[in-house]
Amino acid sequence: MPLLPTQIGRAAEYLVCHILECHGIEAHHLNSTTDVLAVVASGRVIRLEVKAANPRDGHKSYRFLSNNNGRSDYYAFVAFDQGRVIFIPSDKVVKKSTTIPHDQFTPERQHATLAILGETT
Repeated sequence: MPLLPTQIGRAAEYLVCHILECHGIEAHHLNSTTDVLAVVASGRVIRLEVKAANPRDGHKSYRFLSNNNGRSDYYAFVAFDQGRVIFIPSDKVVKKSTTIPHDQFTPERQHATLAILGETT
């Protein structure tokens, strides 16, 4: 039975918390206008907006709705079918939708963007 969009979103939020915690970044799941709070090494609290998607039919990309309205510091874009995340500063996401090719969700890219998040001061 396929998951409902709300189930995919909630699972993605917990996946982001899991990935952050496994990399030594304290994470808190919220049921609020912010999805996840992360406490990085400097002690700064980072607000994350989690967006999840599966590949679009006939496309090799993921399309995320990304209308932030200043509520977060970072986006956590989740390729749900792969269980991978790319972290992008919110000020770098300026469109109402963001498309990311399937092949961008690699372990190396996840690790690199996670490292940038963890070094935020």
